[in-house]
Order: sequence, then C-alpha cells, then structure tokens
Amino acid sequence: MLRRVYSERTGPKPCAFAVDATKHAKVEQDRKDRELHEVADPHCEVVASAETGIRTEIRLLQRLKMSLWKKDDLEKVWEVGGLLASWGEDLPDQVSEAELVNQELDSPERQLRLEQLLRQNADPNAPDRLGSTALLCAAAAGHPELIQPLLDARAQVEVHSRFGATALMGAARAGHLEVVEALVKARAQLEARNERGDTALLVAATNGQLKVVESLLTAGAQLEARRDIGTTALMLSSIQGHLKVVEALVRAGAQLDARDGHGLTALRMAARGANTAVEAARFGGHPEVVEVLRKAGAQY
Repeated sequence: MLRRVYSERTGPKPCAFAVDATKHAKVEQDRKDRELHEVADPHCEVVASAETGIRTEIRLLQRLKMSLWKKDDLEKVWEVGGLLASWGEDLPDQVSEAELVNQELDSPERQLRLEQLLRQNADPNAPDRLGSTALLCAAAAGHPELIQPLLDARAQVEVHSRFGATALMGAARAGHLEVVEALVKARAQLEARNERGDTALLVAATNGQLKVVESLLTAGAQLEARRDIGTTALMLSSIQGHLKVVEALVRAGAQLDARDGHGLTALRMAARGANTAVEAARFGGHPEVVEVLRKAGAQY
C-alpha cells in the first residue's frame, strides 16, 4: 500500500510512483510532439538544431548590411547583399546534411500519420528549438494536405517563430501557392510582420515568387507595405532582379518613385547606382528591370 509522506514545512510529498508516472507522461508527450514536427517536415526538428549556427551568422550579416545602409556605404551594401544571397543558395545543401532521420512519406501516408498523432493528443502548437510549430513546418515544406488537419486540431495560425515568421510567410518565401491559399482561406493575417518588418507579400517579392505575389494581392495584401528600413515590394523585387514580379507589381499600381529610408527608388536599386541600363549591366545591376521601370515612367 502506497503512503503519502507529509512534512510540516512542505506538505504532502509525491510518492516515487507518481513522480515516475509524471516523468514518463512528459517523455511520451515530448516524443509525440517531436514526431509531429518531423511528419510535418521530415527534417524540421533536426534542422532546428543544425540551422541555429547558420542562422546566427546570417543574422549578423543582415545587421551589418543595415548598418551600412545607415552609413550610405552602398558599395559595401551590395557586397554584403551578394554574400547573403550566396548563403541563401547554399543553405538548403547545408541543411540537407542534417536530414538523417525519418523516412520520406508520400502525401497520403504523411497525412494519415499526422492525424494519428493528433488523435493521440500530440500538441499542434508545441514549438521546436526555433519556435516553429508543426503548422509552420508544414507550410514552409509545402504540404497542403496537412494544413486543414492541423487547423482542425486548433493549430494557431498566427504563431511566430523565433525569427518572427508566420506560416503564411514560410509558404510565401518558398512559393507554395496551395498552402498560401489555404492559410489565406483560414484568415491568416496578411499584414503580420517578422522582426525585419516583412509581410508575406514582401517576403514573396524578395524571393521572386510571382504566383504567390499575385495571390496575396488578390487577397488584399497592402501593395505599399514597407520593411523597417522603408523598402517596398517593388524595391525588393527590383534589387533582386525578379523581372516578372516587378512587372506584376507595376501592373498592380505600385508607386514607382517611392523612396526608402535612404532616399533610394526601385529604379536606383535595380540600376545599382548607374544612370542607364547599359551601365547597370556593368555595375552588376538588372538592366531588364531598369528598362521596365523606365518605360513605366519611373525616375531616378
């Protein structure tokens, strides 16, 4: 027969059996929550650990770039921007090395396993090391079949990761149109912002995701939303050379001569400080974007 031991100072002490049961329940819950993340994205939980160091270095470069913006050192800004772009291209390869566990599942199997875990009370709002929930992982990985089951289990649509990203931003960044549409239907906030002040539209424009940009605009996203340093979707797509996105934003009525916090326009950004499309090509700019903006009436 189990006895409860009382102390004059602390009251009843839990017996060893109860403590062990509590520990076991927590371990089991953690296992289910972790597996839910892994089903949502096969390398979500593993990558959370592997990405931490990479993301830290990227964030340091981003802060350096912002500091250079404030000092109007444009030459260094372009240099750091190029380095950040190369990191962005290399990141998937670095992350893939961490993909050591969890066999790839096809869509029906993935959905079935996720629903099983949810029925077993896996927590859809449990965060990983980067603050991402299963919904954020599924959205970023592009699994539209998982979105509704997670929402039905009361996954929070507006939860932010440690970097301020929402599920809608993650899907927008990677160009997962079906996921974007599902989240918009679930009333995801179009103007939610990450820690740099990006909205989903700004994220999509920066990454050249034309279909997502068009979908977000149709849904009512603010065309002239600005990042913390004053850049618009048109500026961000221009500086990256995303011609089709620039054309779509111009058609939508984007302000051609809007200026960021440093007085730069989309045209000046695309030209990299040059005065003509020919010079822009020499300076590493985007002459085709320069031509589109000039024809639309943009001024330097």
